[in-house]
Amino acid sequence: MLKTFPRLAYTTNVLTESMRLYPPAWGMARLVKEEVEVAGYKLMPGNGVACAQWVVHRDPRWFDEPLNFLPERWEGDLAKRLPRFAYFPFGGGPRQCIGNSFALMEATLILATIGAEISLSIGETSVKPLASITLRPSHGIRATLEAR
Repeated sequence: MLKTFPRLAYTTNVLTESMRLYPPAWGMARLVKEEVEVAGYKLMPGNGVACAQWVVHRDPRWFDEPLNFLPERWEGDLAKRLPRFAYFPFGGGPRQCIGNSFALMEATLILATIGAEISLSIGETSVKPLASITLRPSHGIRATLEAR
């Protein structure tokens, strides 16, 4: 299965789009290290700054139809055209999740393997997210699985 990983472009797009709408780390905070001005606001060392992937990933400046699930949006060179940190489901910079590459590869292979063997249908169509340490469905997701 590892040899087929590079050929799983659409599966990768599905995961990328899923993490755009529902990033595992929905927000993060950092402390300002040196004086800086951002959008007209003066920030001093020690000030806290919050960054919400949930909000940035839904910004129409960066994503057409930002509330729609469109894996096809990642087929071209969108990832290369986006400004830095317009898409950052695993954080960024020196504190970026160290396991992000492995997590993406693992999730892609698992999704492709399960999708090839199992048909999945979801009973409840409305899922309410719970913003805890990570983003998750507040009451789980009921699904029916059938072998293909």
